[in-house]
Order: sequence, then structure tokens, then C-alpha cells
Amino acid sequence: MIFSGVFDRFPGRQVIAGHWGERVLFYLDHTGFFGETGGLERPLADYFRRSFWVAGSGANSPPLPALDR
Repeated sequence: MIFSGVFDRFPGRQVIAGHWGERVLFYLDHTGFFGETGGLERPLADYFRRSFWVAGSGANSPPLPALDR
């Protein structure tokens, strides 16, 4: 979704990432180069900070400090 440009065309779009976000949150700092090679308008982690909510079992959680908006 990020690399297809969905969040650039629809900046208010929100996604709930279930299962506590799996490992995505732990690897955001290490995946920055994907944004550079993928031609994104913003850093990859910025898309997660602005557009993704982390949830467990379908229950929203407050943003983690790393994702503080």
C-alpha cells in the first residue's frame, strides 16, 4: 500500500495493523533504504507514524512512543 502511493494520494487513510504490528515496528529504522529506492515522497517510517495504528485482537492501543504523532 505504501509503495503503490495510496497514502500519498489519500493522506488521511488509516490502517489498523493487528497482532501488535508483528515485527514491523522493530525494523522501521532498518528499512529506511526501501523508501529511497522505492521513490517515496517521505521516509518509510513516516508513513507508519501517520497512517498505521497498532492493535491486538482488534482493540486499538495508544501510539507507541516510537510512533507518537
